Amino acid sequence: MKVLCLLLSLTITQVFAAEAQNIRLVINDGFNKEEIMLEGEVRGISVMEDVPVDAATGEKPTKKLMLREAINKDRVPAVEWIINTQYGTAQVRSNLTKIPNDDLATEFEIPAASVEAIRIYVSSIINRKHEIRLLFAPLEYEASFVPDEDILFNGVQFLAGKTTTTGYKFNSYRLSYIYHLNPDGKMRYRIGFTGKIRDAYTLVRQGGVETKYSNVGFVPLLHLGVNIILTDKISWDNEVEGSWAPQGYAIDFRSSINYQISKNFSINTGVGYLDGGAENDKVKTFSDVVFGFIGIKLKF
Repeated sequence: MKVLCLLLSLTITQVFAAEAQNIRLVINDGFNKEEIMLEGEVRGISVMEDVPVDAATGEKPTKKLMLREAINKDRVPAVEWIINTQYGTAQVRSNLTKIPNDDLATEFEIPAASVEAIRIYVSSIINRKHEIRLLFAPLEYEASFVPDEDILFNGVQFLAGKTTTTGYKFNSYRLSYIYHLNPDGKMRYRIGFTGKIRDAYTLVRQGGVETKYSNVGFVPLLHLGVNIILTDKISWDNEVEGSWAPQGYAIDFRSSINYQISKNFSINTGVGYLDGGAENDKVKTFSDVVFGFIGIKLKF
């Protein structure tokens, strides 16, 4: 029907909005009027427009109208940069350690603690589907307790009944590739892989005696996520990164509610859960941490 209307007689009006540069075709065949909005990319499309007969020649020329490319102001750029900063509290619920993991060393719990925690995500999303992400997630604290028995840690003896300070650091640096399966759906799934650098140490101090065991290592993680679109402004995002091996495991889960304030700015709040550790000849260490956070996200 649209083709017939164009061939019969066309009155074509182009309306170029200052920002959106959308094109509107108004088709009127004398009986019906129809408007068609062309949004997105329009290249190489030609339509025919009837014009009056030339009085001098008696001929009726035909004009060919080439439609310019229309650029939608809401169109997502080919490369989109995102910075997501989250700040909150980390509740270390358990932190078991034994170094070295032999018959002589003492297995003990580093005291539970509540500490400030921050995470900074920097992402580059290419063509809405391919994401390269960097994450910096530091975690470090000290806590004191009085042991009920002597502690042999890292080859150093600490006496029972005396105030003992323990320190713990577990900084995480990650580089991820994430593939977004359906970026336009209500349920937006993603899958990827993460390379994690673990920068950690555990120390014990009593009086003037102190020892520290440091550990830097690489851990590969699988990334799974889903972003559920609830309304035009509210979404619920869930993601987990994890791995398992006979020597240990790692699980990092985050769930947040996001509110879109503008096209390039949103806020979020949520909870997280971090669990994992390793057991081998050198160490036995497992920790369990729960997070609560708020965050801001900027797009460029």
